[in-house]
Amino acid sequence: MPWRPVGHGVEALYLATPLGRRVGYGVYVYRYRWLLVDTGPPKARPFAPEAEGALLTHAHEDHAGGAFRLGLPVYGSALTAALVAAPKPLRLYRRLVWGNPRPARVEVAERVGPLHLLPTPGHAPDHVALYDPGAGLLFGGTSSWECGRASPPRGLTSRPSSKASGGSSP
Repeated sequence: MPWRPVGHGVEALYLATPLGRRVGYGVYVYRYRWLLVDTGPPKARPFAPEAEGALLTHAHEDHAGGAFRLGLPVYGSALTAALVAAPKPLRLYRRLVWGNPRPARVEVAERVGPLHLLPTPGHAPDHVALYDPGAGLLFGGTSSWECGRASPPRGLTSRPSSKASGGSSP
């Protein structure tokens, strides 16, 4: 499946492993300006990133497992960097569906280009959303917002006008 425009200068690429396709699991990787948002699973088919760097929303293998093979600078939070540098053994179903991630170097950042890394723990302790305040664009990663309990991360003073989510397949 090729990169497809999804609006606001964002392109999406759907990645799934052979077993993932059979059981309905996949993940989107996004390209925005010169950056990738997430890198996909280690067992997904290789793709041409056509980017200058990648940002990780969290260290789970379906979002960060492809970081080792891209040949690009990869950025993320301090906790993501530590987790991706020394991946822990995965449960059987995760190894079968996504593959075992290899260690990769992640540079710690709070902002890369226009994208600010906003801590949004919940789905994973290292989870971040990526926000471009100039464009009003938010990449939510795999966010879980409970109705009535959600509030914007501290320091977020304006509402984004559009949203691009990086979660599992629709």
